[in-house]
Amino acid sequence: MESRFENWLIQAAEPEIKLRKEYDQKPQSIADVAQILSRGDGKNRMDKIRITMSSLSSSLEADFRSQLKLAEENVAYTNRISIVVVVLSIFAITVIVLVTSRSLLVSINRLNRSTQLIGSGELDHRIELNSKDELQELASSFNKMTQKLQETQQQLLLAAKLASIGEMAAGLDHELNQPLEAIHLRTDMTTA
Repeated sequence: MESRFENWLIQAAEPEIKLRKEYDQKPQSIADVAQILSRGDGKNRMDKIRITMSSLSSSLEADFRSQLKLAEENVAYTNRISIVVVVLSIFAITVIVLVTSRSLLVSINRLNRSTQLIGSGELDHRIELNSKDELQELASSFNKMTQKLQETQQQLLLAAKLASIGEMAAGLDHELNQPLEAIHLRTDMTTA
């Protein structure tokens, strides 16, 4: 590209500059221009300048077209790379989502089965998760709740047993006090 510019300077610009300087030094009348044209000298120079400019213009146009084609190829290549990157990203995200959702579903299903067992009365059952996330905290809370339920159930059973022993004792007391009361009344009557 630089050599073309130098070529243009030598073949077109310098002669044109020289010709303009020549015109500037002389009075610019129609007669002067006609004289230069009649000599053929100016016309030949202008024709050479036009030919050189045409050649340079064609050369620049060819360079421009090749650069444009190269830029279009680069844009097409960049577009293809971008599409590949987007498709791979979507694939990677899909795989990550599937793996994560599967892990979550397994944990949630374990929690669900365990809560059903606990709900059916198996208070000895404990939920075992090794997920180290919110589901693990939920499982730990369920285990603590189940432990407290189990302790409360044992306390209620003990209270119920004590209540039944108390009722039995009250019943025995009543059953024993009735005949004793009768005996006590008779002894009081006979002594009086």
